[in-house]
Amino acid sequence: MPKLKLTAAAVERIKPTPDKQVEYFDSLTPGFALRVSPKGAKSWIMFYRMGGKLRRLTLGRFPALSLADARTKAGEAVDQVDNGIDPAREKQVRKREMQETPHTFEAVADLFIERYAKRKKRTWKGDERRLKKVVGPILGHRPISTITRSDIVSMLDTVEDERGVYAANRTLATVRKMLNWAMVERALIESVPIGPGMARAGEKVRDRFLADDEIKSLWEAADEIGWPFGGFFKVLILTGQRRTEVGEMRWQELDLEAGLWTIPAERAKANREHTVPLSDMALDVLKNTPRLSDEYVFTSGHASRKKDADKTKTVPISGFSKFKADLDEKSGVTGWRFHDLRRTVATNLTRTLKFPRLVVSKLLNHAEGGVTQIYDVNEYDDEKREALNAWADRVAIILKGDPGGKVVQIRGAK
Repeated sequence: MPKLKLTAAAVERIKPTPDKQVEYFDSLTPGFALRVSPKGAKSWIMFYRMGGKLRRLTLGRFPALSLADARTKAGEAVDQVDNGIDPAREKQVRKREMQETPHTFEAVADLFIERYAKRKKRTWKGDERRLKKVVGPILGHRPISTITRSDIVSMLDTVEDERGVYAANRTLATVRKMLNWAMVERALIESVPIGPGMARAGEKVRDRFLADDEIKSLWEAADEIGWPFGGFFKVLILTGQRRTEVGEMRWQELDLEAGLWTIPAERAKANREHTVPLSDMALDVLKNTPRLSDEYVFTSGHASRKKDADKTKTVPISGFSKFKADLDEKSGVTGWRFHDLRRTVATNLTRTLKFPRLVVSKLLNHAEGGVTQIYDVNEYDDEKREALNAWADRVAIILKGDPGGKVVQIRGAK
């Protein structure tokens, strides 16, 4: 019975012993071990004493169950023993209950959305749509404990054939997260039937950004469409922020006198407060936006169409697909997405206006890597303001039909 300090790297390095099952006991957590079969299968186990007898509990398989999660489950088992509960017996009872009343994929997906995604993910609506509309018709009726790796592969084949590689990989990521949650947080399954190499190859990184003449055509189309979507589009392209962040912009987030928009942490994808300086051009759009309430800047009106809704409250704009279809038709510009506007802003700021990439990263509110970002608490507000002012000047030149024109003064360029 080898004993060592189990670390993620050590677990990866451990090789099988021919014709022999070996249990590697952890030097930090008594009774906690990694079992390695002669063929290389690795499982987490926990030994404990109950009523004077030595008992064994299988916690799950590696790598589906990580070392950190296995330690957590081992700690929970120790707590049960301390409280006079036999964890192995409890596990058998739960397994028997699951067999008698199986949890379907659809039911677990609903639980995952309500108890996890809505609380911790700003993008939970996308997860809900994929689980209900994409995976639901294929696996929704199946008890989750009966779903195999082959079932997941077959499901991904269907999604790839009908919706493409990108959709298949996003679906895989969502299903993996849900199944890991079902295993670790809810103990509904013993292992996750998803392993390395299941992502679909051929997904290309998008490099689409709008040319000057496309910006002009889309801006003019937005003028033709008018409020609220026209103004929404202009703020998107003048600030470079995300579609949801602009679409759900609140009046209380704006300081029009100071020319500043503060996106609170709970609305920002990076989960940290983000300040966006507003150019005179962006301020002009916002100051000319009808103020229907003290809540949303861009609104589809009141919530009267929703059942049991508070009819005094407004709702943020929706129907982006229809709006984009109108933009495409009126402008003649196709093959782009709203997210490409962020790439358009970033590319123009670095390539044409020569702003440093760090300033652009701060402006787009991207997470940074490395140790320096831990110590550098500067939000670069002055540099962001100079960048967006220069970009607004550039947009004005483009709209005048002089795509080759240059901004006279690039204040933040290095």
